[in-house]
Amino acid sequence: LNKWSDSFPDEAKDELVLLQQDQSTSIKALAEMLTNNGSEWIESMLAGKMTFKEFSGLNRFRIREYSSIYAKFNLDLRVSAAAHTLDRNRFQMMRATVGELNKMLKA
Repeated sequence: LNKWSDSFPDEAKDELVLLQQDQSTSIKALAEMLTNNGSEWIESMLAGKMTFKEFSGLNRFRIREYSSIYAKFNLDLRVSAAAHTLDRNRFQMMRATVGELNKMLKA
């Protein structure tokens, strides 16, 4: 996102910062889950985070859907940044999607 941020209107840049924070939460949660060992899953469960059972039960089709949404959003960003047509509504919509993912991940 940062490589196109100079093309964004100021109002969209504020939303970009918030989106990056939300995405950072998703990435951190996913990295933790993908590298957890047995005792770390117990710690995760005790901390109120996702359990291994919940992790292994995630809907893979829903995960792929999030992946497709991210890919489309990134493509839209490139096109919009080049055309200088980006507004904060796109970032807000994506933040809502990332929020759904974070909720699903208990992040």
